[in-house]
Amino acid sequence: MSPSIENQENLCEVEAHGDVAILRLLSDDGTNRLTRARLAALTVAIENLRHGHPAKLIITGNSHFFSAGADLQEIAELYGAEAFCFAHMGQRLMNAVANFSCPDGRRRSWLLDGRRA
Repeated sequence: MSPSIENQENLCEVEAHGDVAILRLLSDDGTNRLTRARLAALTVAIENLRHGHPAKLIITGNSHFFSAGADLQEIAELYGAEAFCFAHMGQRLMNAVANFSCPDGRRRSWLLDGRRA
């Protein structure tokens, strides 16, 4: 089965503010569900940010949600290898966040709730 149909351009965005990169989750309904497409987009965004060497990374949502969590409708349709692939995608994203490091080599990353962003 293919990932949920979502506009790839509306999954997340990166804003640069000096030496700070803000990675914002986006969705048309504002819930920022973690679909396979969004997990992939977030992972690629974080991996690409390493080349820009921001001193800080802020990951945020909107004024109501950081993320409603996994898209349960999408997960309910996954079996076997697809379910394993989804779990691997989530782990790859968490590893990208955990391993994000600054130009000085120190690891600095923050995960913010949308209400405080």
